[in-house]
Amino acid sequence: MQPGTSDSSESVSYTSLLKIPGILLMALVLMMALATPLMIDPILAPHLHSYGLSVSVIGVAFLLRALFIAILSPFIGKIYAKFTYKLPVMVFGLV
Repeated sequence: MQPGTSDSSESVSYTSLLKIPGILLMALVLMMALATPLMIDPILAPHLHSYGLSVSVIGVAFLLRALFIAILSPFIGKIYAKFTYKLPVMVFGLV
């Protein structure tokens, strides 16, 4: 095998991947970004209900948010891939 090439039959463990600082940082940022809606949703639904919104309207609002994320994620990913220094982009995304 040539130096610098990889064999697809080699297995790599998750712990060895997490020892790479860049991958560990991306994994932590991803976990924080995915955990935020899990903390907000249980609080936001009763709060919106106190404003007189029906359960159906609140459900549609959450559905629209999920659709918005699902549709825009590939485009945001392509924009993100163009940056060479990604840490400021990650920090901006978390704010």
